[in-house]
Amino acid sequence: MKTNLMLTIMLLAFALVCPAQEQQESKNIAKEIERFLGSKKLQTKKDRHGAIMCNYYFRYILDADEMGEKDFMPAELIRLEKVMRNNAYASTEWFMHSKANTLPSAITNLSFERPDDYKGASIYTYMLDDIDNYRYVTFAQPNGMCNTYLLVWKNNRFIDKDGNPFASVDGYILEMNGNQWKINCNTMPRIIENKNISYVKQAKVVLPDTTQYAKLREKISYLVRQHIEYANKQDSAGLNAVAYYLDELCKNYRGTVSFTQFEELIKILSEMPEIRGLMTGTDGVYYMMVPKHRSSYYISAINTLSQQTKKNKIESEHVRWSSRTRDYGGGILQVSDSKMINETVEQMKVRYINWHLTGNTDVDHRFIKITSKAFTTEKKLRFDDGKIDFLMELSYGSFVELSDGEGGHRWMLVVDGVDVDIDMATGELRRGSETNRRFVEYQKQLDRLMDERNKYAVVFNDEYTVMDSKGYNALRDSVIAFRFATIMANIDNEIPAYILDECYPSLSFSQLDAVLKNGPHKNLPISQPAYNYYVGKKKRQPGQMFIDAELEGMDGKKHKLSEYIGKGSYIVLHFWSTEGWASRTTMSTYMKIAQNYDDSKVRVVGFSLCYSKDDCKRYVENRKMNWTQLYADKHFHNEATKAYGVIAHPESIIFGPDGRIVAEGLQGKALENKIKELVSEMDRKE
Repeated sequence: MKTNLMLTIMLLAFALVCPAQEQQESKNIAKEIERFLGSKKLQTKKDRHGAIMCNYYFRYILDADEMGEKDFMPAELIRLEKVMRNNAYASTEWFMHSKANTLPSAITNLSFERPDDYKGASIYTYMLDDIDNYRYVTFAQPNGMCNTYLLVWKNNRFIDKDGNPFASVDGYILEMNGNQWKINCNTMPRIIENKNISYVKQAKVVLPDTTQYAKLREKISYLVRQHIEYANKQDSAGLNAVAYYLDELCKNYRGTVSFTQFEELIKILSEMPEIRGLMTGTDGVYYMMVPKHRSSYYISAINTLSQQTKKNKIESEHVRWSSRTRDYGGGILQVSDSKMINETVEQMKVRYINWHLTGNTDVDHRFIKITSKAFTTEKKLRFDDGKIDFLMELSYGSFVELSDGEGGHRWMLVVDGVDVDIDMATGELRRGSETNRRFVEYQKQLDRLMDERNKYAVVFNDEYTVMDSKGYNALRDSVIAFRFATIMANIDNEIPAYILDECYPSLSFSQLDAVLKNGPHKNLPISQPAYNYYVGKKKRQPGQMFIDAELEGMDGKKHKLSEYIGKGSYIVLHFWSTEGWASRTTMSTYMKIAQNYDDSKVRVVGFSLCYSKDDCKRYVENRKMNWTQLYADKHFHNEATKAYGVIAHPESIIFGPDGRIVAEGLQGKALENKIKELVSEMDRKE
């Protein structure tokens, strides 16, 4: 009896002490993170911040003496890492990985999910790579509260465009607190020397193509069913796993696929909601409503299947995966290129020529991939001993990308009738036209400029987080100036068409006008997205009087733009959609303008391009977007978008008190500053 009483007392004491101890260990880490971020030796940037979620990026720039150490860690980081490691013993879950480990990372990504009134759930995903160092610790308390900490860092080294070495330690810290979060640690099996996944072992048995294809189709169908089930449950961890295994399944398929079989697989995959979200719709517009890491798996899987097709002829109908990045904080212009290109191709008589490609790459590489830029056709060709020698039929005047895969070397060339001999490692053209020599030199100079981004931004999850805005913006302007100068210096050849396709959203109207108004490039298939964008932009240039259009309000009644524009105040017409990441992330700017200014001076009029009015209405209500909202059920094909040439979102047009266009295309701070300037001018006149 006494023994049992003593045991009960000990258990109660343990239960009371453990939560307190666990909480103290969590506080130790939180305190050290605060000290770390306060260090004057670090550049830090707050990315997300709230009561339950804090995300900080940091950078430590090495001096000349510190550059000699391969995997240098500043004293502040050593101390923080030690505190996290020493306090992890009291946690409920932890994972730790160092780049120096010979084993791969235990987890591939962390996703944090919390309820959301509109989307059902808000999900934040952090990819973790073998080359990253990370420390992940979670403390769970009996009342359901959790304290989670993630520290990730890596070494960044490169030679800048002036030949000077640059080195830094870059990283980020995530703190999450509360009981609303569902945490998923995706500990997916890795393929190491053909182990871990059963179908990799099965691939060693050589089966007839029809048998291998049947097995492939069966496995893909199973993954599709799993995807639909997880999508219905909003299970992000399950969706991540399906995307990963789909990519691995396709990569490790050893058979070939006929064009008919490829179409059959695409039809099966199209049953997956997220893959449908990536594909071009009937109106030529697609939406990347999918987290970046999953979309990369899907695209990789489909590209791998396309490379296995027996038929490699150019097809006029295709799925083209692309997005356009604007200058305002990396927003995505969501507009389809494929429909524009295909319509132009159908009007042209494409001429095919035999093109002889020779060259060399590292002896360990066995394949070279040749991708036609305008037609999105890929050829995967095998070679031995690093020697390339192929004769192939390609369309004259088209652009092709040469890539040796694992070698990491890729070069764009124009098929201009002159055979090419190239060193893939250096880009040296031993044989080729003057146009291609200029083209390769442009790519080399651009690569050197783009590498400079590492000076001003840290890169994780394929995203750049700017640490030095002044330096980054100056670099961006330099890149735009360099591209435009190259266009004008090569106006008599094909190079401008390719550069336009790369960067047309970042060029000013005057720059686009100089190239496309009377130039020959506007008629090329690859130039059609840029030309359509230019024609649209021309319709909304400053000084033009507004064009009236009838739209539907959230109240179900018909409204005309003339009810708002030309009535004595500035009108910001905002084209947006719930489906677009860029539209959602820039929404705060319009909310701020609507709240800060009286309607007599500035009025925001939202124009939703959502597919579903109910979806749009729910989003507006949940986000408390209490300013005028209009809706068009024909998406981009309605009176207003056609009148103002809008082919992408988000887009903005500012109309003056008299109804004339004052500015267009502004987002974020640029839009806020322009409105502030206009209102100040209005106040002075009063």
